[in-house]
Amino acid sequence: MTVIMAAVSRFRPIVMTSITTILGVMPLIISQDTLFYALAVILAFGLAAGTVLTLAVAPVLYTLFFRVKVPS
Repeated sequence: MTVIMAAVSRFRPIVMTSITTILGVMPLIISQDTLFYALAVILAFGLAAGTVLTLAVAPVLYTLFFRVKVPS
């Protein structure tokens, strides 16, 4: 139960940080700037994938590795 509470408490700050950073590079993606377009796309999609991994995969792996029991 503590893993679930920790994931829920960290959800909003992680999502807000990721969204603001992705929105910050969106002008470079939309304008298709020749110099920074590839950097902006890689940064945005990498951050989105990292957010999903942080919020979904990491807590699951933690409960599996440390054998955390789910209360019934």
